[in-house]
Amino acid sequence: MLLEVAYQLPHKHIIDFTLHIPTKEAAVLRLQLPAWRPGRYELQNFARNIQHIYAVSDTGKPLNLKRIARNTWEVATESAKEITLHYNYFAKQLDAGGSWLDERLLYINWINCTFYVEGRIYEPYEVQLHLPEDYRISCGMAMPAPHRLHAADFYELVDAPLLASAHLQHRSYRVEGCNADFHIWLYGECLPDWNELIADFQGLTRPQVALFGDFPASDFHFQLIIVPWQVYHGVEHRNSTVIVLGPNADFKEQYFYDNILGIASHELFHFWNVIRIRPKELTPYDLTKEVYFPTGFVIEGLTTFYGDWMLYKGGIWSFERYLEEVNAQLKKYAGNFGRKTMSLTAASYDLWTDGYSAGIPHRKVSIYNEGALAALLLHLWLLDCTQGERSLNDVMQLLWQRYGTNSSGYTLADYKQLVAQVASQPMDDYFDRYIEGTDDIAEAIARLAHRIYCEAEIVPATHSWERRFGMELQKQGNYILITHIIPGSPADKVVSVKDKILSVNDLVIQNLTETALIMEHFPMVKLTVNRDERIHQVLLETDGAQYFTHTKLRVLTT
Repeated sequence: MLLEVAYQLPHKHIIDFTLHIPTKEAAVLRLQLPAWRPGRYELQNFARNIQHIYAVSDTGKPLNLKRIARNTWEVATESAKEITLHYNYFAKQLDAGGSWLDERLLYINWINCTFYVEGRIYEPYEVQLHLPEDYRISCGMAMPAPHRLHAADFYELVDAPLLASAHLQHRSYRVEGCNADFHIWLYGECLPDWNELIADFQGLTRPQVALFGDFPASDFHFQLIIVPWQVYHGVEHRNSTVIVLGPNADFKEQYFYDNILGIASHELFHFWNVIRIRPKELTPYDLTKEVYFPTGFVIEGLTTFYGDWMLYKGGIWSFERYLEEVNAQLKKYAGNFGRKTMSLTAASYDLWTDGYSAGIPHRKVSIYNEGALAALLLHLWLLDCTQGERSLNDVMQLLWQRYGTNSSGYTLADYKQLVAQVASQPMDDYFDRYIEGTDDIAEAIARLAHRIYCEAEIVPATHSWERRFGMELQKQGNYILITHIIPGSPADKVVSVKDKILSVNDLVIQNLTETALIMEHFPMVKLTVNRDERIHQVLLETDGAQYFTHTKLRVLTT
């Protein structure tokens, strides 16, 4: 099939597509738009961005094209040997899963806007790009000619996002023990120190290649888009990743630079873990409906753990800097009481309902954050039960050898069996309590922290309103907003999340410093709050307990 891509007025964000489809003498063709995209396990509605769509025969005769489902159209071919589908797509979503068009950039995630013929998903695609001559192209697909791409099938097409612009910066590098060319493509108003950036990307790449001992691709593309607004997003693909970050700070700003390295390391690890080491339920992808699976904690939790760990192993982060990231995860974990009611396997299923939104208070856990801590716990557990001889690295290597190199797909039972093999003992306790159960992962990490030469301490909350009353506050405009409440705390008894604090002890509060001074010294305070545009006065009384405490790891001092 031949897909042509063009546009007329880029400021309107409309991309024009023309898809030439041989009918193969079929009387009716069903044209399918994906219902979701790999890397984000929730249903999408890509069709809402299609402004118009119609089909004609090879003689130019209009054909009867009708929509029969949310993402499916049916066309009667009327004996034509080829039909042509014309449609356009509104591309104004500049994150790692969307598509975008303006006067400077064409960025396409093909899965948003490309059809396949039902029953013919494995047919090859040729893509012809009608672009300005000075546009450079970044794409994981083969490029047999300028502005022309080739994909072996639909899966390859939609796993190779496109960047095209006259303003792309580009560098490449290699690492020892690997014949692949790694490319860094950068779009945005920024000028990095390329020598430093390449050295650090080599640093995060080298230990990952060494861990798996194999890199089954000839090239890999880091596609970085730096924008002026707030965004932090990355998506993995077959031999590439799109990373969108903003606002476009200077690359010398440490927080911004750490974000780039952290997300790049995470997405590169996905090259093995989920792109090739994939749950059996996702092998192959069924793009027409939800695909439930219990091992989200493996695909995202282990990847989050290794994304940070590899920055340490690659010499980019010190061990102390790595612990800062772990401690941030532990602090986040402590404040989430959903961990007491939802397991990691349940959270994996929950992705398809509301796994990517905040949801109601204290209902859910994150396969990223809690999953990463569960991976760290397993790493420590394996070190402990094998006296330092084996670790999570051995699990990853076996996963790769058994289920990645042949793309056969693993089940939860397969993963459990493999972990037990590495441990040389049953690991039911770990899975029953921390993966399929809701036991405290932080407490277990604290008991085993010595295996990475650390010790644990319990850290009290910084602010008086957190420590004494069990709530988190945030300054918003002329009032203080309650953003989080610990179940069973003094705050939980009298106030609600999203209450606006207007005064404390009848004093109008202008900032959090004034709030802290009062709440630090009084065992009982009177709050005046606006709740759903009604004014309430409540008494908030301490109960002697400490709230928002969390576990923190530090390097052993003896």
